[in-house]
Amino acid sequence: MPPATQDGAPWAAALRPGWGALGAAVAVGIALAFYAGAPFHPAARLSQLPTTWAMAVLQFGLPLVLALRVADSAVERGRSALLAYGAVVPLVIAVGGFVIWRPFWPWLPPWGYASQPPSLLQCFGEGSRLWLPITLGVVAYAHWRQEQRSQRRIAQRRLLQARRQQQMQAAQLLALQARVEPQLLFDTLQRVTALDGTDPAAAEALLDELIALLRAMPPEPDRAGSTVEREFALVRAYARVTGCAALLPPALVLSSTADAAHATLAPMVLLPLLRALASSGSTAWRVSAELAPDAAAGLRLTLRAQPPASHEALAALRGLSGAAQAQAQVHLAAVHGAAARIAWIDTGEDSHWRIDIPNSHAASTDR
Repeated sequence: MPPATQDGAPWAAALRPGWGALGAAVAVGIALAFYAGAPFHPAARLSQLPTTWAMAVLQFGLPLVLALRVADSAVERGRSALLAYGAVVPLVIAVGGFVIWRPFWPWLPPWGYASQPPSLLQCFGEGSRLWLPITLGVVAYAHWRQEQRSQRRIAQRRLLQARRQQQMQAAQLLALQARVEPQLLFDTLQRVTALDGTDPAAAEALLDELIALLRAMPPEPDRAGSTVEREFALVRAYARVTGCAALLPPALVLSSTADAAHATLAPMVLLPLLRALASSGSTAWRVSAELAPDAAAGLRLTLRAQPPASHEALAALRGLSGAAQAQAQVHLAAVHGAAARIAWIDTGEDSHWRIDIPNSHAASTDR
C-alpha cells in the first residue's frame, strides 16, 4: 500500500495506486459496507449487493487508501505524523459525502433515497456514521507504518555501523600493509650496495624499484580501502624488488577487466596468497579479476595454474588451504563482510581458487 515516494513527484506517485492498493481499497470498501449494515437492510436484495459494494469502494475504500498513501508521503517528507494521519478521517468522510451527493445518485441502492437525490447534509450524515471504524483503521495503519519506519531506521543504523567497522578494518590492514618489512628493506639495500661497485646501472634500477614499492604500499589519501589495480601494482613492485621469478611475467599473469580494476579489494589478501604459492615452486600462475553477475554484480578473482596444469601445480594450489587461505578469509570478512568468500573450486576439468566479493553498496529500502 505505501507509495513509492520519488523525489520531485511524491504526491503524483501516491495518487497512482497499484494493484495492491486497489485490492486494499476493495477490501476496505466491502468491510465498511458490512459495518454499515447495507446487506442486511430490510429492502435490500441479493442482486443489489454488488452495486452496494461498488459504491462503498468508490465512496470510502478508494479515498481512504489514497489518503493514507498521501499521508505516508507527507510523513516521509518530514511532516507531522499526527497531522498527516489525523487529517485522513475528516477528508475521507467529506469525499465520501461528495461522491454520493449528485454524480452517482442514479446508482444508489433504492432503499437509501427512493425518490430524489440526497442533500449534502444527508450525505455527510451517512458518511459520519462510519467515523469510528475509519478512525480505528487509520490509527492501526499509522501504528504499523511507524513500526516499519522504526525497524528501517534500526536496520540503517546497523548497516552504517557495519560499514564504518569495515572501513576501520580496511584502514588498519592498509596501515599494516604499508609497513616495510625490516628484513626486506635491509636485504634490498645490501643488494644495492653490492651492485653499486660492479654494476651501477643495475643498482640504480633496483633502487628505483624499491622506491616504486615504497610508493605503492601507502594507501591512497582519498580512499578508505584498496583496489584491484593497487593490489596488482603492489604484487608487481614487490616481485621486482625481491627478484622473485614466480611473481614476475611470464610466470605470473595478472589480468583485470576495465570495470573490475577500480573495484574495492581488501588489503593483505592477494600478495600473501601469491607469496605462499611462489614458495612452493616456479609453476606459472594466472590471476583474473572481473565483475561477476552471479555474485550480485560483485567482484570475482580467480587464481589458477596456467595451462597445461601439472599435478605439481594443482597440488601447490591445494596447499593454499592452510594458514594463507585462512588469513585471506579473515581479511575478506573484515573488510567486505561475511558474504565474501575464498573457496577451492574443483569441477574435474578446472581447479582453481575463487574469491567472491558481493556488491556491498546495493541500495535497500523497506518497500
